Amino acid sequence: MLQIGRTQASEDLVDLLLACHGRIRSFVALAIAIGERADATDDEVAQASASVHRYFSIALPLHVEDEELGILSRLHGRCSEVEAALERMCE
Repeated sequence: MLQIGRTQASEDLVDLLLACHGRIRSFVALAIAIGERADATDDEVAQASASVHRYFSIALPLHVEDEELGILSRLHGRCSEVEAALERMCE
């Protein structure tokens, strides 16, 4: 049921995906920073590394599974541009 001030489910899904992809970029940036920051303490490196490892070993696989099971099958065959983008993504 739609309520005033609430978005439709499809908009919510897009927002969730955008937020997830933002987190992916953030953890990639953190991983890069771990390798580039010579002034980081051992404790900072250990904590950041643990966060990156946890995200990429637990959260990201769940995100990928959600996309593969819930979204990809709905996108296949829509149009040639989408199909080409899906192929690039899978590569």
